[in-house]
Amino acid sequence: MQRRPVVTPALIAINVVVFFVMAVIALRDPDSVDRIERAAWVWRLEPDWYRLITSAFLHAGFMHIAGNMLFLWVFGPPVEDRLGRWWFLAFYLGAAVVSGLAHIATDRAPAIGASGAIAGVAGAFLVLFPLTRIRTLMFFLIIGLVMVPSWFFVGLKIAFDLFAQGFSKDNVANMAHLGGYAYGIAVAMVLLWGRILRSEPYDLMTMLRQRQRRRQIRAAVDAAGKMGPRQHDGAARAAKPDPESDELADRRSVVSSLVASGKLSEAAEAYRSLIDAFAHRPHAGTLSRDAQLKLVGFLLGEGQRKLAARALEGFLGTYPKDPERLTMSVLLGRLYAHDLDDPARARELLTPVARQDRDSENRDIANEELAGLPAEDTA
Repeated sequence: MQRRPVVTPALIAINVVVFFVMAVIALRDPDSVDRIERAAWVWRLEPDWYRLITSAFLHAGFMHIAGNMLFLWVFGPPVEDRLGRWWFLAFYLGAAVVSGLAHIATDRAPAIGASGAIAGVAGAFLVLFPLTRIRTLMFFLIIGLVMVPSWFFVGLKIAFDLFAQGFSKDNVANMAHLGGYAYGIAVAMVLLWGRILRSEPYDLMTMLRQRQRRRQIRAAVDAAGKMGPRQHDGAARAAKPDPESDELADRRSVVSSLVASGKLSEAAEAYRSLIDAFAHRPHAGTLSRDAQLKLVGFLLGEGQRKLAARALEGFLGTYPKDPERLTMSVLLGRLYAHDLDDPARARELLTPVARQDRDSENRDIANEELAGLPAEDTA
């Protein structure tokens, strides 16, 4: 995250304060609590617009607010970071409104709680961070902490609400949850599709685009495989055996498989061995785009700066037109400037970024880094 969350803890604080104030009032005058709830809950029979907001700040009990605030604390900060603080607040309130409308359109009972608004945040999280793993305390089949991908976690919650809406007769506003999820997913996808929100390597829109590109590549490969027998035989005769290339391909495959299976420590060691063995071949350490970036993230997290820099060099050399090229150039420039003591290479990477106009955020960072580099030697 690039900024400390402010709106998320503020929303949590407001909800908690309201809950305890209502609890104190309930001890002294239970009838007053009933009157306040009736004036604030969302209800089809009293469709006042303000209820769509006020209902999202009331809760029916300790477990109700505890569960909601836990979910908001987990999913809120990253979404707030991506959207910006004021836009996140507007997004959250919009989710409260949409989820309230979904409830009153399908249910005659009044409802209170922040669940629908938080479902909107979780839906946006699903789109923006589908592969991010969530530390989850499990009580089914196994008991303990399990790291679960967000697409599975949020997807399971959506499936549960769909099932409960169709078959359960509990007192939970499941349609409010579903309306919130739909709102969050739709808004995040539109923001990414319209490039209002900058894409990241692992958001859902980028993954869908990459999947489409892979289909196109497979189609091109299939078309090439359908060439005539004479052409195919000529190509086969022209190809010469290259054991070194075969070994390089095998090693790359091993690293990619380890990355895909989440064995990043083993992948890092295999990648280091690959780099050392084929240092004489340009771009020998280049993997698929996703695998390369995932490995870079792990290496940086583990403090393996030198190997991460080599992986980034391979990425920039192989994917010069990648949407994340400027971000990766800045990251690599910072590594050379701060960790690898190579200001010349840092300047070489950062200068083009500082001169471009389309990405002001990376341009500003590059200029700041260049200002901190030692002066160039002059002849």
